[in-house]
Amino acid sequence: MIDLSEGRCGIDIVASGVSKNQRDRVRIVKEIVKDLSAGQDHGAPLPEIIAEAERKGIDADKTREVLKQLARDGSVYEPRNDHFRVGR
Repeated sequence: MIDLSEGRCGIDIVASGVSKNQRDRVRIVKEIVKDLSAGQDHGAPLPEIIAEAERKGIDADKTREVLKQLARDGSVYEPRNDHFRVGR
């Protein structure tokens, strides 16, 4: 399998189906949500999550994809539209 973001085959993809870059993006976005939602009644606002992710090198579209993935697996949830909190 090929990691299109790096343009090469990675053992991570073969072993787990997920590239190191993808795992890193997930970890970073989840940390951003956790940090930004602390002390917020309704969770971290999406524009702030995107801005922080962009500062860390993750573009807005990738951030949205990661948030959807995290929401599907229950790692984050939306207590209010476009606001996120870490779930489990």
